[in-house]
Amino acid sequence: MDNENINYSDYKYDFESKIVMNEQDYLDFNNLSYKRLAIIFIIEFIITGFITTRILILKSFNYYFQSETTDDMQLYLILSAVIILLMGVIYFKTQRNIKNSYKRALFTTGEKYITHTTYFGEKIITVTKNISREFDYSSITGVYETEKYILLKLQFNLFLIIGKDIKSNINNVDFISYIFSKSPNIKKKVVINVTNQKKVAFVFMCLTIALFVINLIIAVL
Repeated sequence: MDNENINYSDYKYDFESKIVMNEQDYLDFNNLSYKRLAIIFIIEFIITGFITTRILILKSFNYYFQSETTDDMQLYLILSAVIILLMGVIYFKTQRNIKNSYKRALFTTGEKYITHTTYFGEKIITVTKNISREFDYSSITGVYETEKYILLKLQFNLFLIIGKDIKSNINNVDFISYIFSKSPNIKKKVVINVTNQKKVAFVFMCLTIALFVINLIIAVL
């Protein structure tokens, strides 16, 4: 539910999080976007490694049995080249989409930075320029973490961004335990760290490129 012109200064909350997010912070938050990408790139690296093994076998077969399997080798080279091309397109398109998303968010709000405040009490309330949105704890299905933020996954693949410098009004209860205790639809009570997912995706893309170069060298020797 969205509400306008509501004063939350007297709202009774257990935790409060204020976000002032510049572009670099936004990129940190979007490490989450690279989580699935990293998994895909690891799989494609393994596939390319299998192709390297097949090329080595074909090369050995040609050497020992004086046989020609050029067509098969070319097919494997083409397949590994296609994998590299797809990885590059997906990686840089994801990067561009994230930057464009940040620019759209600033253009929509007319602000210099992305800002909002989230209150955790009987319900979760986020406030941006006096426009609020209200959520039930039952809508939280997972908890993620980057270097700077805690990300609460909601239904429909939406996320609440929470700063780690959280203001607390209750004693002897940390924020994560609080969220786990109030969120019945979180199946695994663990925080998934996605801090380095972009780096992981980039590293495996580079490793796959290296394997492709090795494939070319083996093929022409």
